Amino acid sequence: MDMRNVKLSIDEYGNIRVSGISNYRIMSRYRTLSSALDSLPSEGGAVIVEPGTWNIDDTPIELSSNQSIIGFGSSSILHNTDSTYTEKHTISAVGESGSELSGINIKGIKLTGVAGGGHGIHFEYVDEFTIDNVFIDGIGDSGIYLSNCDNGMVSSFDVRDVNSGYGIELSDSDGNRFINGLVDGNGISLSNSVGNIFSSVISKNCSDDGWILKSGSNYNVINGCRATGNTGYGIKIESGALYNLIIAGVNALLGNTAGTVSDSGSSTEWIRGTYDRAIVAWDETEVDYTDTSGDTYSEEKTHRITTSSSYGYNVSTIYIIAEIKVDAGTGTLGVFIDGGANPSLTLTTTSTSYELKSGSFDVSWSDDTIHTVSVKLKNSGAGNTTSNRVYECYVS
Repeated sequence: MDMRNVKLSIDEYGNIRVSGISNYRIMSRYRTLSSALDSLPSEGGAVIVEPGTWNIDDTPIELSSNQSIIGFGSSSILHNTDSTYTEKHTISAVGESGSELSGINIKGIKLTGVAGGGHGIHFEYVDEFTIDNVFIDGIGDSGIYLSNCDNGMVSSFDVRDVNSGYGIELSDSDGNRFINGLVDGNGISLSNSVGNIFSSVISKNCSDDGWILKSGSNYNVINGCRATGNTGYGIKIESGALYNLIIAGVNALLGNTAGTVSDSGSSTEWIRGTYDRAIVAWDETEVDYTDTSGDTYSEEKTHRITTSSSYGYNVSTIYIIAEIKVDAGTGTLGVFIDGGANPSLTLTTTSTSYELKSGSFDVSWSDDTIHTVSVKLKNSGAGNTTSNRVYECYVS
């Protein structure tokens, strides 16, 4: 289900209008939300939660593959009344290793609870999910908990005043994206989790660290985020966390009692500047290039950057984040500016699995024009293939 096509409305007679979904149920027509989910066909569908407060007491909400819960935003409230059972989560989805769930969506919902209860959203072995426009307030344990969950998208979230645990907690979860969100009061924790990206996320007023990257949390990106008012550090990277990338403005990590950062990890890359970076391109299309002659670039992706000295749209530095891999040899991703013959930046790998790479270069653009950025691939050996999946371009 493409959640971008889903639209809800209430007409002048109080009727729910739904478009973009073929199979759906209206929650108020069923005894519980769980019974509404159970009534969906085997191919899945969605339960629409009308505005109002709906108590979740005796029957937990457990999602299967291709099932969605969709509401009207903060006015559609699911309240977990249980204060005695920490394993009773408000919304849960649990698969198994080798039998992961997928295609699960939660959108436009507010979750509330009481001390002693479980997680707001609890996912185990769930891949390719979306959580969007979700408000979580006063839940018993971690607001969003992901264990062994890969390639999900969490966007436009607001997590506040969780009674225990973390606002967001990842364990053994890889390749997830968190965009445009707030965690107020409990921080963000990653344990043994690889290749996750946080963009435009604020973590504040936590009793410990704003972010904590524990051992085994490698190749994660914290970009254009803020951590402030935390009792611990803004960002804490523990021993055994490797090759993480932090892109932050110099004022983005101030006001934390213990200090700005604590970095006991290895090979952390810090990119600091006066302002937070602005994203200008984001492409997750997977492309493969088989270099038939060896060391010959082939253009795969392109985008444009507009500058205007008249309006102060100047660019001094370009930052690139990309995932690349090869089947053999050495693969190179080159970034070319304005049709130039030579790359302004090269990122290389010999890994046969996707590897997160990053780099930056100065351009000092203060003109009134449209600049072209081209991404090209090549391989050191004839007949070898270089692949690119994630590509992101930021400017300052």
